[in-house]
This record gives sequence, C-alpha cells and structure tokens, in this order.
Amino acid sequence: MGMKMTSTTFASATVNVLPAITFIMALTFRLESVNWKKFHSVAKVIGTVITVSGAMVMTLYKGPAFQIIKGGGAIEHHGGAANDEPSEQNWVMGTVYLISSCCSWAGFFILQVSIAN
Repeated sequence: MGMKMTSTTFASATVNVLPAITFIMALTFRLESVNWKKFHSVAKVIGTVITVSGAMVMTLYKGPAFQIIKGGGAIEHHGGAANDEPSEQNWVMGTVYLISSCCSWAGFFILQVSIAN
C-alpha cells in the first residue's frame, strides 16, 4: 500500500539520504560535534550537503524518459478506471511515511551506538 503513495525515484533518493539524516540527528542530540578546524568534521558536513543535493536533483529533475524496450507490443498497459499514478493526497502521505521511516531508521542507528558505548 505504501509504495503506491509515492514514486520509486523519490523512495530511492530518500533512502540514500539516510546517512545525512543520521548525521543531522546525531548533531541534534549532541552525539556528534563539528570542529571546523578538523578535516574529518568538514568532510562530514560537505558529504552531507552533497548527499542531500544529489537526492534533490535526482528527485526533482525531469529528464527524458528512458525506455529499455522499444515498440508498442512488448509492454501492454491494462489501464482503464484504475490509474497507477498516485493522487495528490497519496503523494503527501507517501512522503511523510518515507521521511518518518528514514528518521526512525536513523534513530535506531543512534540508539545502537548509545547502547554499545
């Protein structure tokens, strides 16, 4: 049910942002600190910005359609009344579900670190 509420592109991009979400949550909970004089701290921030930027480009860019199989007979669409495109409300709920899933997953990683230490 949840996968019909958003696009596969958005789902893939959101899951790929999981390390950035984990880093931001760790900063929020003061489990991670950024020292601008240390190279590894600056690298983490730059990596987070690049990750989020790449996910945004991947989600928002509407390029030409990529077709693996050319021709009309190979893939049939059994359309009609049932439309595979999610409605506007489903897009909103799908986005909320995906972001909350990634935040929960990141929270689980943070919980594991605090339990292990």
